[in-house]
Amino acid sequence: MKRQGTAWIMLIAVALAGCAPMPEDAQGMRKMWNGHPGQKYYPQLHTEVDLPYEKVVQHVKRMAHQCLEVTRNVSEKTDDGATAHWQDVYTPTMAITRRKSELFLVETMPGNAGSEQHIPLITADFTPAAGNRTKVVIYHLAFDPSLRTAHAIAAWAEAKDVGCPDMNR
Repeated sequence: MKRQGTAWIMLIAVALAGCAPMPEDAQGMRKMWNGHPGQKYYPQLHTEVDLPYEKVVQHVKRMAHQCLEVTRNVSEKTDDGATAHWQDVYTPTMAITRRKSELFLVETMPGNAGSEQHIPLITADFTPAAGNRTKVVIYHLAFDPSLRTAHAIAAWAEAKDVGCPDMNR
């Protein structure tokens, strides 16, 4: 099956860069990003917002639930001229404590022989900062929909109404 799209290119780049398995959780994603500092495929967005931690986390959680739980139906021509159909499923999870919260976004797509591939797209960390502010660090891939989503999460952290990112490529 010929699948065009940057997700496959990035998956190959990640595999070739370190021949390591894809991370399965937020901690694994942080570790992968920190193992590739400065590489263009592994950007990090760092910011500090002038809002209390609880308000930031509450708003991001609401928007993630509203915008990032997405199932995308895909149809694409294969090399032999047939049309392949599948679903990409985006699943956000949010872990919240009094001292740190994290948002982890995974794309699940069909793999070979009926298996599924889980591609981590984003880990966003939120921690309280001095002066009733919140520190935000977003680890994301340098392609869409990860890039668009990272910018939306940064805006949500500032309680900006930017709507939902387009999860199509």
